[in-house]
Amino acid sequence: MLEDKKGNIWFGTDGGGAVCFTPQGPNGAGNFKIFKESNGLAGNSILSMQEDLCGNIWFGTDGGGVSRYDWKTFVTYTTSDGLANNSIWSIQQDKAGTLWFGTTLGFCKFQGFRQNRNEGEDGSSGRYHDLPSANGKTNTVLSQNYLPTFEHYNQKTGYPVKDISTLFCDSRDILWAGTGDRLVRFDYSGIRKKSQTPQLFIESVKLENENISWYNLLPHPQAQAIDSSLIHALLLIKPSEVV
Repeated sequence: MLEDKKGNIWFGTDGGGAVCFTPQGPNGAGNFKIFKESNGLAGNSILSMQEDLCGNIWFGTDGGGVSRYDWKTFVTYTTSDGLANNSIWSIQQDKAGTLWFGTTLGFCKFQGFRQNRNEGEDGSSGRYHDLPSANGKTNTVLSQNYLPTFEHYNQKTGYPVKDISTLFCDSRDILWAGTGDRLVRFDYSGIRKKSQTPQLFIESVKLENENISWYNLLPHPQAQAIDSSLIHALLLIKPSEVV
């Protein structure tokens, strides 16, 4: 459940979509409004909800990805857009307004939006910029002019975390995640990223699991097309051709 800044109460259901209750009067009276796939929602089974700093409501679904509601329309992002997994079990927002998704495949950071055209929204060439995940743009503008960008933190990227069922961001912007077998503490500020591509050094070459001297491969006719200053080896020679 979620209470937004306007005082509406949101309920996520298992198969019935998202329900918004708008209170009217002091006696608990009010109106219910139901949102389903037919209204643009990513799926009818809602696992998580979160309101961002700009008042947009985000819905994590079971297998359908995540939907953003700008109070007029829905827009949905899935693995085809870069999302780590389409089942979003939990959504949290840090102090900067960045959205974090807890998924079956670990943490997924929603970095924001990158403009996908060389023209600005007003049609003027060269005037383009990126946006944070929490912004005041409508879904129509985002869909037409921007692409979502994500970062993944899971076993594939070197972080031993998966199956996040619940997520919490504390006052120090540290993420706490409950998984199927452990409690995970994730301090994003402690990550040290390298902007330069690491150098690659070939220390050995094997053919059919046997060590060979890669210097001996250079005189072979098939190796002449290879720039020895770049890789110094050719791995496509058959074992029977090696002298």
